[in-house]
Amino acid sequence: VIGELVPPAPKLNSQTQTGMADLVPDADGRIRRGLLAVKCDKDEKICSENDHQNIKFGLATQLAFIYLEQEGIYPKTLDTDRLQLGQATFRRFATSDGGYGNVDAHGTQILINYPAGKSFFETVSLSEVLAGQVQASQIQDRIVLIGAVAISLNDLFYTPMSLEERLPGVFIHAHIASQLVGSALDNRTVLHGVSPLFKYGWILLSTNLAVVLIHGCIHPGRVYQQQNLFLLAFVIPCLWFGIIGIVYSFFYIGLWLPVAAPLMSISLSTVLLLLRQNQRLQGLASIDGLTRIANRRSFDHCLQQCIRHHTQLTLVLCDVDYFKRYNDTYGHQEGDKCLKLIAKTLQQEVRRNDFVARYGGEEFVIILPNTEISTACAILKRIQQQIANLEMAHKASEVSDHVTLSFGAVAADNLKEISAKAIIEWADHALYQAKNLGRAQIATTVFPHSA
Repeated sequence: VIGELVPPAPKLNSQTQTGMADLVPDADGRIRRGLLAVKCDKDEKICSENDHQNIKFGLATQLAFIYLEQEGIYPKTLDTDRLQLGQATFRRFATSDGGYGNVDAHGTQILINYPAGKSFFETVSLSEVLAGQVQASQIQDRIVLIGAVAISLNDLFYTPMSLEERLPGVFIHAHIASQLVGSALDNRTVLHGVSPLFKYGWILLSTNLAVVLIHGCIHPGRVYQQQNLFLLAFVIPCLWFGIIGIVYSFFYIGLWLPVAAPLMSISLSTVLLLLRQNQRLQGLASIDGLTRIANRRSFDHCLQQCIRHHTQLTLVLCDVDYFKRYNDTYGHQEGDKCLKLIAKTLQQEVRRNDFVARYGGEEFVIILPNTEISTACAILKRIQQQIANLEMAHKASEVSDHVTLSFGAVAADNLKEISAKAIIEWADHALYQAKNLGRAQIATTVFPHSA
């Protein structure tokens, strides 16, 4: 039997001829599906032995049926999607079987279960036939396909069994015929895709389980332990091999589970969790743990940026008056609450572009970009008023019955030759003056290098 491979049109119709091309190439050019038959009317029902008039069979299908008839085996339709052939039951390929999604499933297609090994079929050359070197045992009681294998004829196709090597079309026809006969007579494994519910349930279960394991390796409470990173580097490959092993086990019994989707989900989940954890680490490095505003490290960076870009600014250092006495009187827990309220008030009362940070202990720092000293004083007076409105009792204070703040502000409008250390020293000097004035005061100065 000489068969010529011609890829079928996306949708087959009544013009398809007997002995039709029965290979269905995927988008990547690989042959994973075989086309058994096409019904020429609108009802694509699998043919039975009593309904041949509108059915067009593929080459491999015809050969297998002819062979099996000699064994007394005929195809039987169980329903519109299942065909019984001897000991085997073939289910018609669906659009989302295995790793597919919404592909062309017209006609009666099956997944080709390629055997392992390159020399599955015995082959002889035409010259050997002409020379009489073919034994009768090589032909008797066998399906024999005669086809061309020359590379120049371009009748070669990629299969899932090889990334580079291509098989001649006649070999793939032989694989389909062998699969039908072997399944019917010897109960050879029939390859099917799982149901959509099982398929998507598998993807969700494997992905979620992997995410839980990966999240456990980079749990926030243990993120600083270096051994957890080594554990993660061990767990991810184990998950990959575990997924592949499970898929292979199902494939061995004839069920095709998708493997690419779980592996991609695991990889993507790992990247997202690591990015999230990295953001958390960056937050821990830049946010004060108690007050939840910027810390000293963030302040240093922000001030350097202002100096680098020669931004006019007013720098303010503020201090909670008699805070040590506050802690001694009310306890450290109340002292922490006091600092939190003050930090929140400072953050709320400054403008959107202003920067507030905890400088250390009970000291806070404010950067007011592009702000003159008069505007800065207005902002600081508003902050003082809001702190007073909180009415946090402070009976140990010598200036008020409630918590108060002292401010030291320095204005600088020419930052070309100014260092961060110098500006901070001048702001600290202004704060010292505010305390000398009796506390709960605002002391201002202008950096001497300012124009």
